[in-house]
Amino acid sequence: MKANRLSEAIEKFVRATQMDTTNDRAFLYWGLTLGMQGRFDQAITKYKTVVNIDPENSNAYAYWGQALYELENYAEAIEILKKSLAVNPFNEEAYPILVRSYYELQDYTRAWDVVDKARAANVTLSSDLLNRLREARPEPEKTQN
Repeated sequence: MKANRLSEAIEKFVRATQMDTTNDRAFLYWGLTLGMQGRFDQAITKYKTVVNIDPENSNAYAYWGQALYELENYAEAIEILKKSLAVNPFNEEAYPILVRSYYELQDYTRAWDVVDKARAANVTLSSDLLNRLREARPEPEKTQN
């Protein structure tokens, strides 16, 4: 999206949220637009507003986690992404960011645990992500009970 289109979108979100301060979708898309501009701190404030309005909005937590990841705040991203998955264990947005966050912290065991949970939820992770993780630590063997 071109910069002027993003600015126009933000103006519309500002107007929408001024007319209805409980418009969680407007705040969510406002946050996404700020994220596209690399304004992650500002995006996080919008995602926080969304979860204050609707604590069950799993995507708001996932996008918040993504913004924290982009800010290289991996530990906090993990905590927020766990909230996303607690609300919706099938959230396809949250799993790859959570795996990457653990990867960045070199916590490969937990990264593989998240891969297992994603698979159990029928969430497909990119082969690039899985290959990077395999290069750092091979996939653990599954033990049978």
